[in-house]
Amino acid sequence: MILRFLKIILIVAVILVITISIILLLLSMQPFVPNNYTQIVKTGGELEAKYLAMGASQVEHMEVSTEEEWGNINVYYPKELTENAKSYPVVVMVNGTGVYSSKYSALFKHLASWGFIVIGNEDPSTCSGSSADTTLAWLLNENENPDSRFYQKVDEEHIGISGHSQGGVGVFNAINEQPHGSLYTCAVSLSPTQLDLAVALRNGMDHGKMLYSADGYVTAWFMWYLKGDTEAAKVFTGDAPELLRNQLYQEQQIDISCIN
Repeated sequence: MILRFLKIILIVAVILVITISIILLLLSMQPFVPNNYTQIVKTGGELEAKYLAMGASQVEHMEVSTEEEWGNINVYYPKELTENAKSYPVVVMVNGTGVYSSKYSALFKHLASWGFIVIGNEDPSTCSGSSADTTLAWLLNENENPDSRFYQKVDEEHIGISGHSQGGVGVFNAINEQPHGSLYTCAVSLSPTQLDLAVALRNGMDHGKMLYSADGYVTAWFMWYLKGDTEAAKVFTGDAPELLRNQLYQEQQIDISCIN
């Protein structure tokens, strides 16, 4: 009787372990950013809504294997890149803890649709900025490689960087501590674990969702600084910048003397 009872307990335990393993596997396969986030994120201004929407470009994706322990590089870029002689501004993405670039591809696609080469990697621990630097170095090498689809396609005068959480800290380190730090002309650090670094707080938004909830203004920032979009600049400049008037944010601060 006791053996039969123990056998039942063992079977139940095995079933529970298998069930939990399946649930964890399914969760690991879910994207960290919803594929439809550009349609479901609430906006509080016309410009925020404009730049949260998808841009005009169709997007292509390229995955590149590396010898780095963190694995692959992911690049998203406008489809027309291979069909013209233009160069394109770049945004380097720095992952939050355990959030590989492949887990938030929707964010990459969105920025690329606005005319950027958007590049990231699978590094789960990005605080030092080292993997971001390695990733950018790869793209710069491709820009000099006649056999690469990115040959002479990288606008090296207009390179930005964005990171969330641990990646938000990685942004500062990539700029200040890494070999290619001087190439960045603008940056975004989202929810970088230090409240005193914030220039705006999104009302009622949790840490994880900040990766994509402010993306309308993140895109506007890069459009202004990397592409000279004067409409996007109105989010941050003028007599009444939209960011300061947006009811979805609080404690907004804009220091133009610091920006320029």
